[in-house]
Amino acid sequence: MSDTAAEATEQAPPRVETAKRPWWLRHYTFTGTAVGLVFLWFSMTPSLLPRGPLFQGIVSGAAGATGYAIGVFAVWLVRYMRSKDTSPPAPRTAWIALLVIGIIGQILMIVWFHVWQDDVRDLMGVPRLGFWDHPLAAILSIVVLFVFVEIGQLIGKLVRFLVRKLDRFAPPRVSAVIVVGLLIALTIALLNGVVARFAMSTINKTFSAVNDETDPDFPAPMSTLRSGGPESLDSWESLGHQGRVFVSAGPTVEELTKFNGKQAIEPIRAYAGLHSAPGIKATAALAAQELRRTGGLNREVVAVATTTGTGWINEAEASALEYMYNGNTAIVSMQYSFLPSWLSFLVDKENARQAGQALFEA
Repeated sequence: MSDTAAEATEQAPPRVETAKRPWWLRHYTFTGTAVGLVFLWFSMTPSLLPRGPLFQGIVSGAAGATGYAIGVFAVWLVRYMRSKDTSPPAPRTAWIALLVIGIIGQILMIVWFHVWQDDVRDLMGVPRLGFWDHPLAAILSIVVLFVFVEIGQLIGKLVRFLVRKLDRFAPPRVSAVIVVGLLIALTIALLNGVVARFAMSTINKTFSAVNDETDPDFPAPMSTLRSGGPESLDSWESLGHQGRVFVSAGPTVEELTKFNGKQAIEPIRAYAGLHSAPGIKATAALAAQELRRTGGLNREVVAVATTTGTGWINEAEASALEYMYNGNTAIVSMQYSFLPSWLSFLVDKENARQAGQALFEA
């Protein structure tokens, strides 16, 4: 060995072992996590309709995953515009600060979500959520967020793998466009096929069971002026959960008389459930027959009420009308679905339109 080589060897600086970063710092991006957290918080703000813990968890998790994807895309776009493939990772202190802010912010959002949901449910006249439903929604949102982000990570790895294989036969940009296009087409086909059928089957089974539930606080009516009672054309069981609640509720003759200061008559409530007749038109026709059977067309006011997806009718509005006219009213309605309104709007919107039109025409 020459003297020069020996000197170079002796003067070579010692190799410094760099500390290996934790897997969660290497696996997730700081900007994506921060933006995803903000999106998750925004998803817990008040909505027009009350949300249960399961639905809120799915919505918040999906919103957080969307925010994460936007944050990752923003980082990539900045790198692309700066013509740099990499950028320095966020320091550990930044991650610790984000973790502390995230925990505190999530606790505060759970508290506010509790207050907001109670206000919405009080306005809509539906029962409040239980104490554990609120932290459950937060935990579910984190789990759904994690699952969606992991799925996105796996898809990203698959795209990079396929692009590398296709680079042998096409330019890199062309390979990327082809792979992304194929994955989008495959995803759409999968969602419209297997996933959609499985999801709808599960949803129908779940909400069909809810529709069959009975509430002991709302027994079958003994009056012939209510659907599901004596001489009714449709059975008590066929009215559905919300239909049974509607025909059982409402002010009594005594309450109306006391409120108005003169003798009242019993209000008429005619209703046809989803299982009362086959098809929308037949259900609407049955509701109209119930209205005629009870003598509803002879009342001072006849109200045609449209239901939500589950068949629910706002009891406050129905009772207010009956108090206003001292019971000289008839309310007729029908159920066209047992799915919640938000889901019915997505998958059953045409039925809602047809049901409203059929009931008015009947």
